[in-house]
Amino acid sequence: MILHDGYGFREDSIELNAAGPAFRFGFSFFETLLWNGSAPCRLGAHLRRIHASLDAFGLRHETSDLGPVIAQVAARNGLIGRTARVNIIYHVDVAPDAALDASSDASDARPLHPVVLIAPYAVPSPDRALALGICPRPLHSWLGAHKSANHLPYWLAGREAAAQGLDGAVLTTPDGHVLEASNAALILREHERDGGRYVAPAAPGEGAGRAGILPSTALAAAREVLPIESRPVCVEELSRFEAIYSLNSLIGMLPVTAIGEAHFAADPTPCAMVRSRVHAVDGE
Repeated sequence: MILHDGYGFREDSIELNAAGPAFRFGFSFFETLLWNGSAPCRLGAHLRRIHASLDAFGLRHETSDLGPVIAQVAARNGLIGRTARVNIIYHVDVAPDAALDASSDASDARPLHPVVLIAPYAVPSPDRALALGICPRPLHSWLGAHKSANHLPYWLAGREAAAQGLDGAVLTTPDGHVLEASNAALILREHERDGGRYVAPAAPGEGAGRAGILPSTALAAAREVLPIESRPVCVEELSRFEAIYSLNSLIGMLPVTAIGEAHFAADPTPCAMVRSRVHAVDGE
């Protein structure tokens, strides 16, 4: 695999400072998006999200247009005309003294440069139905609002679900509120008798103690074509919904037919419309 490390092209690997926080603590931020064979999808939205996270942590970063870099990485990996998964990673690899000194300001380090990786990815059919489990370990972390490399709880939940033949797991708070899936946002659709509304789960509570939910770029794209409200949803409420959908930047939006013991209608009707927005190229 040929990648771009922020300075030039490399093959297979990058160097990390062993004393730096990226290596020691996973202090990095990343984005995952689709390469449609000729261009990255919704690149601007992904860059705005990752730059907002870097800004929130006081990290200076390079902000040049990554479109040409992604295109070059795709070309060097033989992925022109083929769909692929793109990862953009900003890792915090400050000088050893700054990394080891908790009182030091990471913003004093040189600006962060993004690493760009790409790998082949086959986009699933828009009518493919998913089955999810419920992660047995509740999650309550403000870091959930950022796509950081401290992603182990999500990755483990997904791996454990896959071992059970499932497509992912729903993450919940200690008091039983739905957050998101291990690798996707969720949209719930009410029965017509209840109003037929589309609902995105929101974390309960207010302020700094509130559980974090990643601000999904796919969910934002879905809102361009569907009226979606946000509110807290308890696990016990799930069975009251008619249909549920899982969405991220790679799959677009797919119907979910089961979460744990609850089952839902497999209605792919809105999926193609939402996918067309999730997989849009900037300017379309």
